[in-house]
Amino acid sequence: MTPIENPAELDIPTRFETERMVLVAHELSTAQAMNDAVRESHKELSAWMPWAKHVQTIEQTRAHIRQTMADFILGKTFAYSLTDKTTGAYMGNIGVHPHNWSVPSFEIGYWINTRFAGQGYTSEAVRLLTNYFIETVGAKRMLIRCDTRNQASAGVARKCGYTLEGVHHNYGRDNNGDLMHMAHHALIPDA
Repeated sequence: MTPIENPAELDIPTRFETERMVLVAHELSTAQAMNDAVRESHKELSAWMPWAKHVQTIEQTRAHIRQTMADFILGKTFAYSLTDKTTGAYMGNIGVHPHNWSVPSFEIGYWINTRFAGQGYTSEAVRLLTNYFIETVGAKRMLIRCDTRNQASAGVARKCGYTLEGVHHNYGRDNNGDLMHMAHHALIPDA
């Protein structure tokens, strides 16, 4: 596969389905449900996500959704809401972020509402998007990064076939101001 010259020309689906979930590109109609899920899980999210240092207002959630909608169209990021296929409950978010279109390589980031954690939902969504970007877009490198203390996120990476490439020590500071180390998990197709 040749490098991708113009990501805005890609026809990345705005909707995917798994056995238990629907992944839909962010829409303003889900702002309240997203905000409620973030608020419900704030304690857990604030331990790992820089954007969760403070509780988001609904206006901040709407602004985030608008930005991700624009970024999706431009090929800057592909962000999806996770909802339960049966109940429609808002479960969390997952995004695929281009790192280098000439490779092409992508990073997957995610969070799950605390009440849905530990049930395999995140792994289900990661597998689906990893496979799609490798098989359809031609990704030659997929990446998941997480704080080395975030064992749940590292577990998702391992379950989905990603291997630990290394740790960047003193990578940054967490929301408490403490130094943190960033684990880099990668999946290289045909490696």
